[in-house]
Amino acid sequence: MKRWKLVFNRIIEYLKVLNQETPVRKLEADNAKLRKALVDLVGVDTKAELEGMEAIICALPLLDKDDMCMLRAIRTLRDTAS
Repeated sequence: MKRWKLVFNRIIEYLKVLNQETPVRKLEADNAKLRKALVDLVGVDTKAELEGMEAIICALPLLDKDDMCMLRAIRTLRDTAS
């Protein structure tokens, strides 16, 4: 029984280490924050809606700086959509 308790305690310690803030978890959290900020800016999140917005903006005759920034945000969201 003592051996199982030792194994169990090691598993618990390992799980505690996994739940700590690691560089990968921080990058994932930062990525989620940035994506949410872009979604809030653009106003849509689904790939179909993003493709529709991209088509509309690309159909405009002259794109100004704001249009180009919005287009870049739309393409980034589209490319990273799950």
